[in-house]
Amino acid sequence: MKKLLLQLHILSSSLLVALSLHAQAPDDPLEQPKKASDEPATTNVLEKQDEPPAESSVPVKKSRSSRHRHYSDRTVFGGNAVLDEGDAVHDMVVIGGSAEVNGQVRGDLVVIGGSVTMGTNAEVRGSLVVIGGSLDAPPGVQIGEDRWVLAPGKALIPRFEALEPAFAWLTGVAMTARPFPYRFGWSWVIAGIFLLLYILASILFPRPLERTVQVLELRPGGAFLTGLLAIMLTAPLIIFLVFSVIGVVLVPVIVFGMLVALFFGKIAVYRYAGQQLGGQVGGQFLQRPLIALLIGVALFYALYMVQILGFIVWGAIVPLALGAALLAFFKRFSAPKPAAPPVEAQAPLPGPPPPLSGLPAGVVAASSYSSHRVGFWYRFLATIVDAAIIGALLASLHIKGPAFILIWVAYHVGMWAWKGATVGQMALRLKVVHVDGQPVDFGTALVRAFSAFISAAALCLGFFWAGWTKERQSWHDRIAGTCVVKVNPALMPAF
Repeated sequence: MKKLLLQLHILSSSLLVALSLHAQAPDDPLEQPKKASDEPATTNVLEKQDEPPAESSVPVKKSRSSRHRHYSDRTVFGGNAVLDEGDAVHDMVVIGGSAEVNGQVRGDLVVIGGSVTMGTNAEVRGSLVVIGGSLDAPPGVQIGEDRWVLAPGKALIPRFEALEPAFAWLTGVAMTARPFPYRFGWSWVIAGIFLLLYILASILFPRPLERTVQVLELRPGGAFLTGLLAIMLTAPLIIFLVFSVIGVVLVPVIVFGMLVALFFGKIAVYRYAGQQLGGQVGGQFLQRPLIALLIGVALFYALYMVQILGFIVWGAIVPLALGAALLAFFKRFSAPKPAAPPVEAQAPLPGPPPPLSGLPAGVVAASSYSSHRVGFWYRFLATIVDAAIIGALLASLHIKGPAFILIWVAYHVGMWAWKGATVGQMALRLKVVHVDGQPVDFGTALVRAFSAFISAAALCLGFFWAGWTKERQSWHDRIAGTCVVKVNPALMPAF
């Protein structure tokens, strides 16, 4: 029995030695060491078990440890990224540039605003997303999961191939910041369809459009503020109605009403802009409603094609158009009808008109120059003079930052309330007065100064308004009830 146990022990030891030698043996059988006897071989194997693995065992160890290797991410902003052959990363993100991949991306590859070029040995184990660019890859390239390429021509959007032109247009708008990328012909087809709808609406609904144009002419600043408030309050109102459950039925009505108001408001803005351009040229034919509409549409469509500027113009027009349509709508249903005058008042009164003895002397003098209102360019030159003076003063006092705005507002309010004009306006013989010729007081000057921010918010459109309208009033002039006039030194010696 003891002899049998000894033989089993020797057999098991021999098997262990053989397995150890096979695990540590090199790939080339010619390089295996020779064993002089079984006992030295056993001794060598036992010694090698405590030593680090030999060079021949490295490939086996690599295959096991590579599973736990950590791969870093690579993110590039505003430039190109290159992944060489043999290199590997986990996730790779490139924004504003292109990517050249010859190695291995073990996670996802995302490129925004650029293209992807893949080599024959490139591999992406996760998803491949390309927005605003193209994919150049050889056939059979290894991409583990989904492939999303939002670009014209080479877009591969699973189950959404029909939406590729829309995605391409949205990508073009996002990359160039202009509503009308001219390289998309179908977008101009839609623009032409809208032009036909504008003309049809102008023919079918002349009175609502006329009221909207009057709002733009009389209350442009109020229309812009109303549009901003409507845009800001629409989303919270819809959310409230959705959560109230009962008011869900009103959500489509509100959305449809806002879209209709925006549609009619844009027609009024285009038409008003065309009328002002026709008035500057001096042709009565150009101021007709349909002709003015075509001129305005051509003007704004041209602006929509300019990068960045087109998006800014579109963003400024939307609240103005929406607010003008809403004010015209509420004015239509809230304004009471004027009562018929009595019979005695309809007959003309005999005799000359009463004298102006009750008016102050300044008002009588102001009436002599109230018709000589100035437009945009005189105001602009005066502003340049004031900016040079204030800028030099603040530079000498080493004042920078937001303090300039506060000092600028205080300077204008103080000078308008004291002299009715700033230093730059005095140099050009200009003066700010009420529309009836009276001088402005502190309250009016304060309202006019802060209303100027409304004129500046709409891409400075409110300032240009003084050069387009026949009343020569900017938005802040209409809000404050003021105008800027050219002063005759003989009539105003104290100025």
